[in-house]
Amino acid sequence: MVDERLRNKLADIFDVLDPEYTGFISADTVDIQKVPTEILKILQPLLVELESFNEKLDLQEFIESALTLLESRNVIEKNEILQFGRIRWQEKEPSFTPQISQRSAKLANKYFSRKHGSLDQLQRFHFNEKI
Repeated sequence: MVDERLRNKLADIFDVLDPEYTGFISADTVDIQKVPTEILKILQPLLVELESFNEKLDLQEFIESALTLLESRNVIEKNEILQFGRIRWQEKEPSFTPQISQRSAKLANKYFSRKHGSLDQLQRFHFNEKI
C-alpha cells in the first residue's frame, strides 16, 4: 500500500519535472522550479546521474530509479516524497487580516462618543480586559 502511494507520488513528481508532458525527462528538459527543495535534495543523486550520463528517462524508468534510490534513504525522506503536493499550513503566511467595516466603525464611534465623550477614549479602550 505504501509502495503504491510512493509510486503515485513519484509519478506526480515526474509530471512536474516534465512540464511539456513529452513522457521523458532529461537534463535539458527537466524543470526543477516547481519541485520543493526537500524533494530535490532527496532525488539529487538521480538528477545528477541523469545529467552526467546525458540520459532520458520515461515515467517507469524514473519511478524504478527513484525507488532504488529511496531504499537507501531514511523514513523521514520517504515521508517527504509521500507528502509531495500537500499544503503545509505551518509554512504558509496567514491570508486573513481582520478589518472593521466602515459601517461598524461609524457605529462604534457613535456609541463611544455618546457613552464616553470622545474617540480618544475609544482608542485607549482595551478589548482584552475582563468585564
